[in-house]
Amino acid sequence: MSQQDYPGAAQSTATGINDNGTVIGSYYGNGGSNGYIYHSGNWATLNFPGTGGPSTSLVGISNGNVVVGINSASEPPSSFLYANGTFKVISIPNSYETIVGGISANGLISGNVAFNISGGGTSSSGFTAVCK
Repeated sequence: MSQQDYPGAAQSTATGINDNGTVIGSYYGNGGSNGYIYHSGNWATLNFPGTGGPSTSLVGISNGNVVVGINSASEPPSSFLYANGTFKVISIPNSYETIVGGISANGLISGNVAFNISGGGTSSSGFTAVCK
C-alpha cells in the first residue's frame, strides 16, 4: 500500500482505479475542488472547463480511460464524462439533476437522476447508461 496525495494539496481523495493502474480522484487547492489523474508517477489536473474556478470531483474511470465526474459550479450540479481530450455533459432527458456515481471497467455508467413532479418537489431513481 502506498499513500497518494496530489503534490501541494491540502487534502486528496482517490475515488477510482482501472485495471491499468490509472487512479483518479479529487484534491482541494487553488480555492476549490480539482480533479486529478495519476499514472506511473505522473500527476495531472482535470477540471471541467468554463466554471470560473475549481469545482470538479472525479468519481470513476473505465479500462478505456473514460473518466466520469461532477461539476459542482452549476446549480444543480451537473455530470460529465471525459474521453480523448473531450468533455461531454451527462444529462438524462427531462431531468432536473443527473449525478453520476461511477463507471464500470467496460464503460457502463451509473448514478442517480431527479425529476420535477407536478405539484412541486422531485422524484429520484437510479440509472445506468452507455456513452455513445
